[in-house]
Amino acid sequence: MAKIVVVYTSQTGFTQQYALWIAKSLHCEVLDTKFITTEDLAKNNLVIYGGHVIGQRITGFRQFYHQYQAALPIPLFVFGTGIAQLDGDSQQRLRKQNFGECTTPPQFFYFHGHVARVKPPLRMRVGMKVRGVKPERAQCVIGTQAVRPLLEAVVRQEPTSGW
Repeated sequence: MAKIVVVYTSQTGFTQQYALWIAKSLHCEVLDTKFITTEDLAKNNLVIYGGHVIGQRITGFRQFYHQYQAALPIPLFVFGTGIAQLDGDSQQRLRKQNFGECTTPPQFFYFHGHVARVKPPLRMRVGMKVRGVKPERAQCVIGTQAVRPLLEAVVRQEPTSGW
């Protein structure tokens, strides 16, 4: 079995929850980017990075990639979370914006989440209003089912990479 680590950055706990679902399903370590070291990454066969999608940016990914590029194994998986629905064109622009400097572009997954029935923080409401985003609560899949596409890609990757 591969040694896998899920690394995430989260300000509100939204992305952290997805990281925890992934780590639980893969039975692997999960680390906040505030606490990782080069050694944490180098000892693994697969790194999965998660950040919140804001506009065309995956929070913290560029800094993470530049700082740890030499220690990152290939393949690298990245997931983004957000409350906006992203179509194929939006996801393609997101890939170009965030992975243009990557030697080998990572596999990317977008997880469309939902806003709880309680009011989101003011800064999120303002950002949503500016971008014209309206959360669609009813269409969101939550729990480990939400991360299934990434989990299936990890399983498909494992036999071909010689882990």
